[in-house]
Amino acid sequence: MQTESDGLCDRLAHALRQFKAQDLTAAAALCQQILEETADHAAALYLLGVVRLQQGAHREAVSALEKSLAVNEAQPACHANLGEAYRGLGDAAKARFHYERAVQLKPDYSEIHNNFGLLLQSLGDNDAAAASFEKALQYNPRMVQPYTNLGSVHRSQGRIAEAEACYRRALQLDPVSAEANFNLGTLLSDLGRRQEAEASYRQALQVRPNHAKALRGLGRVLAQQGRRSDAVLCCQQAVRLSPNYAQAWDTMGSALREQGRLDEAAEAFRRALALDPASPAIHSNVLQCEQYCPGVTPAKLARLHADWDARHAEPLRSGWSAHPNDRDPDRPLRIGIVSPDLGNNPVGILTIRGLESLDPQSMRLYFYSGRRGDDDRTRRFRRLGEWREVRLQSDDGLARQIRDDKIDVLFDLSGHVGGNRLPVFARKPAPVQITWAGYVGTTGLKAMDYLVADPHQVPDGDDAHYRERILRLTDCYVSYDPPAEAPDVGPSPAARAGTVTFGGAHNPSKINPDVVGAWAEILRRVPDSRMLLRYRGLDDPPVQRRYRELFTTHGIDPARVELSGWCPPPQLLEWYGSVDIALDPFPYSGGVTTCDALWMGVPVVTLVGSTFAGRHAYTYLSNVGLTELACKDVADYVKAAVTLAKDSERLTELRSQLRGRMLTEVCDGTRFAQGLQAAIRGAWRDWCASHS
Repeated sequence: MQTESDGLCDRLAHALRQFKAQDLTAAAALCQQILEETADHAAALYLLGVVRLQQGAHREAVSALEKSLAVNEAQPACHANLGEAYRGLGDAAKARFHYERAVQLKPDYSEIHNNFGLLLQSLGDNDAAAASFEKALQYNPRMVQPYTNLGSVHRSQGRIAEAEACYRRALQLDPVSAEANFNLGTLLSDLGRRQEAEASYRQALQVRPNHAKALRGLGRVLAQQGRRSDAVLCCQQAVRLSPNYAQAWDTMGSALREQGRLDEAAEAFRRALALDPASPAIHSNVLQCEQYCPGVTPAKLARLHADWDARHAEPLRSGWSAHPNDRDPDRPLRIGIVSPDLGNNPVGILTIRGLESLDPQSMRLYFYSGRRGDDDRTRRFRRLGEWREVRLQSDDGLARQIRDDKIDVLFDLSGHVGGNRLPVFARKPAPVQITWAGYVGTTGLKAMDYLVADPHQVPDGDDAHYRERILRLTDCYVSYDPPAEAPDVGPSPAARAGTVTFGGAHNPSKINPDVVGAWAEILRRVPDSRMLLRYRGLDDPPVQRRYRELFTTHGIDPARVELSGWCPPPQLLEWYGSVDIALDPFPYSGGVTTCDALWMGVPVVTLVGSTFAGRHAYTYLSNVGLTELACKDVADYVKAAVTLAKDSERLTELRSQLRGRMLTEVCDGTRFAQGLQAAIRGAWRDWCASHS
């Protein structure tokens, strides 16, 4: 005869089978039936708690599991799941208590050591988390999850080789682990190993096609490779799966902006910021996108950047403390440089010569680098002073490092571009803070004391649009470092072919419909001329189709416009040998692209804008004596380009002269450094005087 106890056991076994079959509703109902008859049935309470935990009902899980422990406290699995439930509720103290009790009762409980490690990691105790993951592996060396988690801890600590080894060990044990493949892909992406990262993300998606984070990661590496249409599709799929995934909207915005689809990009960035309003990085992307928009004004940019400061920097102001730096105005200074771009990129190209020419007896340099990889310019920066790798360092940690280094004057070389460390500057770790070269205008930060400019970039009367005080250098606010591999300047293509070739190596972000309209008008007025455009992503078929349609709308045969993608710098410089006249975009003008063109003997026609971003080319043209090519409006811009195209003698003359003018006026690092050094010293003396 079956007893009442036997019946309860049968129903509990049935409930367990339903649980294993993932029929959680049925499992919960069976547990409730048992508890209606025996309210203190420890096993039924435990199983009900586990079911509620799986359903995401953390409070109900806690209630059931606590009741089970009241019947029998010595249940390691119950303590473990109760730890999970409290972790889900955000009660770290109670979660920790129950994890610790679980491992006391069962020291070889690998899964609990792993979950306890996740809690410790969330609390920022990475060393303890790593120890817990290692303990899990000690008891079960073939368990995949602790390797993945330990890899993430190593990555957060900057131990990249160890992190990669952990992820690859996890994949040896389980080659199709979606999480291990995703984490490895993210690590490889951070290292700039984009093709490997792509393969890892695709492997994760093969296992879990609905892995929204892997889709976003894949979109990110595809965009970095210039495959921005595919990147947009990945991000669109990610937000369909997870509509509130702010980072996916953010990555989509970046890819759309790089395609020149500014309205769509701005909307994606706004969606991202609405979902994650506390993210300074997303907010910076919103600001950066605004710089490209036709009609943007300095006043609007000033207001939007001040909003960033109010949201992300103002709360940090209460933590500012006095700087104990020696207030001697004439002593040698410690100069800090913070940037993710100390290498072969625009920032490196425009700053290395000036920094190399500073007096090392007067100014000792400290570099805080967030750069991935190494190149010839990175090595030149390294030779100039103390070098700190800080890409994975927290904002608080980096601010403390700068204070510990006793930095007197701290330079920001990124502004609001990706990888910036403005939250560090918002903590005011140095007495004097200056932004220079890495961004196109004000940072908006009250903590940023100065911005380096020149009379062309920020003319007298425009200071009100900048939160920072303007340090105006006499000639040019940067010094161009010409590429060592640049070929000799060749003859004008028009002289060889008899027809004029216009060109530009511009990011599609800058090539808006107004720019295309102006270029089309120039092509119409110069019969038989053609246009060469080259940049990463311009070989993307949807992007090519869009621009060809725009030119067609203006009556220009798209066969007259050649669109090409990325090529190595030496090949790009050779490419300028096929261009007679470079046409600058607007409202965001060319920076290094303008310098490259002038270095290769190619004159540049620009429309002078009202914003910092709209005046780069004007600065360089002013310094080489070509202000007649710096135009006040679109009509003047078109006229200047057409007039120059018809003056073959002038084109030939400029082709032979421009490199020499650049060498003496824009590339003189020694002269530039004298001006920069005087500006730094003046800023330091002002601080000393105001804090004496």
